Amino acid sequence: MPATWPRQLVEHLRSREGAGALVIATSSAVALGVVPNLIDALPHPIWAAIIAFVVTVLITPLGWALRHERGLGIVLGLYPPGQQQDSRIVTLAAASAARHTSSFEVRPRLLSPAGTELGAKGRADLTAEIIDARAVEEARRFSATDVTLYPLIPLREGFHLGRQLAHRNWTSLTVMHLSGSNAKSVIPGIRLGTHLTGPLTPTQLALVNGCVHPGSEDAITPEPHPECPRTHRHRLAVIIRLSPSDAMVEDARHVARTGSLRRPYSLAHTGYLPHIDATCGAHVVIQSTRTYLDETPETFEAVANHLHRTITTAAEAWRNHLAVTSPVPPRPVEVLVFLAGPLPIAIALGWLGVHHPETDVVHHDKALMGS
Repeated sequence: MPATWPRQLVEHLRSREGAGALVIATSSAVALGVVPNLIDALPHPIWAAIIAFVVTVLITPLGWALRHERGLGIVLGLYPPGQQQDSRIVTLAAASAARHTSSFEVRPRLLSPAGTELGAKGRADLTAEIIDARAVEEARRFSATDVTLYPLIPLREGFHLGRQLAHRNWTSLTVMHLSGSNAKSVIPGIRLGTHLTGPLTPTQLALVNGCVHPGSEDAITPEPHPECPRTHRHRLAVIIRLSPSDAMVEDARHVARTGSLRRPYSLAHTGYLPHIDATCGAHVVIQSTRTYLDETPETFEAVANHLHRTITTAAEAWRNHLAVTSPVPPRPVEVLVFLAGPLPIAIALGWLGVHHPETDVVHHDKALMGS
């Protein structure tokens, strides 16, 4: 049922734009009433003009700030039903509504057309289409609009979403981050753009060396798995731990060496659900030297750039190794990324790896761990 016009008026006045209009209108009305009295009271009209000008200068920016377009916020709460973290979605939605002129929320039901369950790549593709459509709709209201994403999605879907967004030629997108050290804090994570693709600056190299080991992409050497079947030797596991996870590296190394999803002694599930047989011919490990990375865009962008370059370098090193040691021409190297870290970095890795379709992230389900 449509809202009545009084209710619509109240809702508008409660909004930021309505408040801005109210400030401007009230100030104008006050000025119209006060200025004539000032002219009569003051000894010289010039003083009234000066006072009116000063009041206008002070009030106008406030009204402009309240009415100024502040871009589009898109909240992505895309964990499967039963795994949604409603309190965190509420936190993201509140942050988006507070920061932007328009805010829109994408929920899992939007990604199941006619009840069809899509895979990670299909869901990422549809999510990117929804983001595009909503941004176009917003751009019709304003000559241009900034788009900011507030994601809470599995890392593999985040990786593929970044890749799909890169395919769509976005020049710039901001990805917010729900802090790992303070679950109520929503802060800027990464700005996706061409600036991520350049060589690391000395400042970025210092950031990387201060929080990641190895800090140089040239220092990475794949560790072969001699027992790996020849049919799987072209696969390389890149194990990246950027957040607290005691068993993550050993679990990922075990899956990459054996293809088994259960730990060797307890038979507890590692939580990994690879989209293919995850047995690999070799692996490399990249780890944070801190409990949490500094949660700043500068750190996230430097680390994402470094990881992308390290993955590319490791794949090239393994390709060269296979070319020397294989009796037949080796197959193209496939990279399986085992990742524990901030979601904005996973999205940035997909964005940066848009031209590397042979690279994918292995899905991890925490609910399965230990089962």
